[in-house]
Amino acid sequence: MRKIIYKNPIIAGIFLNMVYMFSGIYAIKYSMTPLLVVMAPILGGINRKIIDNGIDLNRKRKMIILISFVVAISCLLFYSRYIYKVRINEIINK
Repeated sequence: MRKIIYKNPIIAGIFLNMVYMFSGIYAIKYSMTPLLVVMAPILGGINRKIIDNGIDLNRKRKMIILISFVVAISCLLFYSRYIYKVRINEIINK
């Protein structure tokens, strides 16, 4: 497994960040926010390991992995804000 991750670091990094984003959306939708708190530092550590130990990584490829992580985090923040507003409107309109 490690060879696959370190041999294709960009694909592995983007895939892991997408899995985090979709599982985070699931966690926000079903109110399992402790899952997000636990997963974010773990994913950050995994991304750091991929960047440090990846084969044939230049600065541009490292930035792609980091940008995909930032995009995943920002999508989760926007989605959580949207869900918060929807739930507030449901409470007000009852």
